[in-house]
This record gives sequence, C-alpha cells and structure tokens, in this order.
Amino acid sequence: MKKTNAKEDKKAQEAALAAKLAEEKLKAVWRKNVNDQIELPEKLPAYAPTGKLKIDAMKYSDLLGITTHPLFSKKPFPNNSVPTSTIVIPEDPTAKKEDEKKEEPEPTVFAAHSTEIDRGTLRALQLALPASKVNTLRFINCALSVPAIETVCKMCASGTISTLQLEWNPLSTEQESVFAKLISDTKLQHLSLRGNRIGNSLCQALADALKTNKTLKSIDLWSNDITDEGLAVLSSMLLDNKTLLSLSVGRNRITENGVSSLLSQVGLIKMSEQELQSYRERERLLAEVQKKPVKGKKQTMEFEIAPLEPTEDVDGHLFWARNHTLLHINLSYNLITDASYIADRILLSRSLSRVVLIGNPLTEASQTALSSLSETHTDIAEKLILLPPARVVCEEPAALDVAECVSAQA
Repeated sequence: MKKTNAKEDKKAQEAALAAKLAEEKLKAVWRKNVNDQIELPEKLPAYAPTGKLKIDAMKYSDLLGITTHPLFSKKPFPNNSVPTSTIVIPEDPTAKKEDEKKEEPEPTVFAAHSTEIDRGTLRALQLALPASKVNTLRFINCALSVPAIETVCKMCASGTISTLQLEWNPLSTEQESVFAKLISDTKLQHLSLRGNRIGNSLCQALADALKTNKTLKSIDLWSNDITDEGLAVLSSMLLDNKTLLSLSVGRNRITENGVSSLLSQVGLIKMSEQELQSYRERERLLAEVQKKPVKGKKQTMEFEIAPLEPTEDVDGHLFWARNHTLLHINLSYNLITDASYIADRILLSRSLSRVVLIGNPLTEASQTALSSLSETHTDIAEKLILLPPARVVCEEPAALDVAECVSAQA
C-alpha cells in the first residue's frame, strides 16, 4: 500500500508540475486579450533603463506583470548560423576584434503594422521611450481604441517624438474627437492620419486645434472621405496657423469648389470694390476712435468695429494678405476637373512651391489652358504637378559583361 501511495503521490506531483509548466508556457506566449484582466500597478520598482528600446520595454513588461508583446521580442538567430561548407577559412584576429567593437545603432523608428496592441504593452512602450533614441512612431492598422490613442498622445507630449503615423485606424463618429488631441495635446512636427475615415465631422475639431498649434509642420489626411464642405471648414485655420508647411488631402472627394475655399486662405486675394469700400470705412472709423475717444463709448465702438485684417498694396491695388507659410498642398486623386483657379492662385502666392494634382479628371480645356499658361509663366510648370514622376527603367547588362562573368566562373 505504501508503494502504491508513493507512486500515486509521485504521479500527482509530476502532473502538477506539468500543469504549472504548461501554464507558464501559455503565459509566456502573447495573444489577444492575454493582458486585459491584469490591473497595472501605479508604482513600479526602481529600474535604470539601458536606452535600448526593446530590452527596456521587455523589462517594463515584467515589472508590470504582463506578457511581453512580440513587438519587443529579440530577433531569432538565423537558420544558417552553422556553416555548411567543409572549407575552413582562417580568421584574422585583428578583424574579429574590429567586428566585436561594432554595434548596431539603436533604431529611431518604432513601427507596428497590422497587429493588435493591448494597454499594458502601450504602457511598457511609454515607459521605455524617454531613454531611447526613437523619434518616430508608426501604428498602421493596429485597431487602437480611444484609451490606447490617449496613451499614444501622452507619448508625444514631451517633444521627443517628432513624427506620428496613426493610419487605417477608423473610429466611430462619437470617438474620433481623440484624433484632434494628437494636435492640441502634443508637440509633434509631422502627423499622418491616413485612412481613418474621419469625414467632414472632425474637420472643425482639427481646424480648432491647428489654429493654436505652434509645432506641427505637416499633416496628412489622405483617404478620409473629406468633401468640399469639410475642406472649407478645415481651411479656416490657415488665417491663424503660421507653422504648417504641408497639407495632404489626396484621395478624398474634393472638387474645384473645395480647392477654391482652401486657396482663398493662401497668398494675396484681390479685394472687390465692395470689400474695398467696407475696408476704407472701417479704417476711417477706427482712426476716429483712436483720435477722439468719446467718454463711455470708446469701449463699445471698438467692439462694434471689426479689427482690420492684414492687407498689401500691389501696383495700386489692395489685396488681402492671407497665409504665406504653407508650401505644399497634395490634392491628388480627387474630383477636380478645372485647375485654372489653382494656377492663378500660385501666381499670387509667395509661399506655395508645389501643388500636386496627379490623378484628377481634368478636362481637355483645362489641360490646354494650363499648357499655354505654363509657356508664359515658368512658376506654373515648376509648381503645379499634373503627372507622376517617370519610372526609372533599368538597362539590361551588356553581353560583354555576361561573357566576362561566365569566363570568370569557369
């Protein structure tokens, strides 16, 4: 009986050990929702980061008590690490020492493509980023939730991250306002929101954020179902924003009407006779207020008279002085049929150096007009891009070179 009990106890211990090993093995493999039920600690034990992103992120994952995401795992050893050749080549000890000194530089880009990322993994990344050399984050088709995007927003708040690509990550209309926080609550210089289906509903929030932003240099809104109405709302920010250099609204549903709203905020806009009369009248009233203030009425009159907008005199004609900062506009693959107005605006803009219209259904009349205009104005030919760049065709190797290779092998 004692031997039987001992055998049973041993089997039970082995079964328990096997179950424990299986549980640990299962825990060590990251999978969807594996970290969702884990409550992340607010305080962590002291840890001195190495400056190497993956190593630090793995360590922070351990400290947080979560399963490490494959994004942070080390690269596997190559399959051909064992030499298959039987020829032994003597090694140069000097060369070996030089190779040992060489280290792969730390990456400046952290990229996640088509993989889900849980909140614990994002927290580990957030803790590891400050000591790393990473300045660019890419989350493409990662299905990030609103809390996850808010965490990304915190990563970009310090200024160490200059570029963020958060692409193909659509949210519901009620949730998409979080995208505007990536402008208002960060110090990013370049932001790409491609393929997020923001439509016209978010354009006002984006415009409001861009009006006060002082760091963003480029924003990419490619393929977001934006129409003329949305572009008109978004364009309003150009009167206040003086830092944005590049705006991409390619592959949307924009026509020449939307482009007119956009370009009316750029460069010099000639006043109509009615606008000129109204401007001169406001100019006169403000001069009277400043010269002879009326007691008790000065404050009221100043509020009733709109402040004068910036203007510029060109050859005796008064122009509205709009945005002179924007350099590049990408309007490719939209619904624009007439580009004559765009050409006129380029001539009256000091800043615009490139307007891309590749893939738009321009009419033959519009193309003919642009061609004739390009002949007289070199600016139009250089700044208005209608065709994609020509592909480079690789030349076939000469017969002599092939013959030399064959003879060398022989």
